[in-house]
Amino acid sequence: MAVLLPLLRNAVLFGNREHLHQSLRLAHPPVAVGLVDHIPGGVESWSGHSPAGWRFWQEAAHRVCATAAAHHSVCSIGQYTHGLDMSPASNTDLMAALKVFADLTYVREQDVQAIPVRPPSPNMLCTARLPKFR
Repeated sequence: MAVLLPLLRNAVLFGNREHLHQSLRLAHPPVAVGLVDHIPGGVESWSGHSPAGWRFWQEAAHRVCATAAAHHSVCSIGQYTHGLDMSPASNTDLMAALKVFADLTYVREQDVQAIPVRPPSPNMLCTARLPKFR
């Protein structure tokens, strides 16, 4: 992780996205997520149902897309880690998912506190392939 952070900082902040793509040997261009208060002009809002939050990452390979916290309601882990507003049902789902992860020893109880979580943030996300993200 210590090696990856300077790589990400250099590749993303200084515009060398190709370096990031090649260094990590990615099969597809990297995807960026931006947390915003309002949908930027020219960006489409997600319409329809999504089976999981990772679906937006797949969609970002083809277009810039904006989603609201409600679009992520089937992905309580994503809502939690992105600092999005969570409904009581999402909180219940989160606890159930963490219990399953613990039962599978995928995440130990003492690891839960170490899961990276953004502080509460705007409830809109924009996703796009990194070269298109501005």
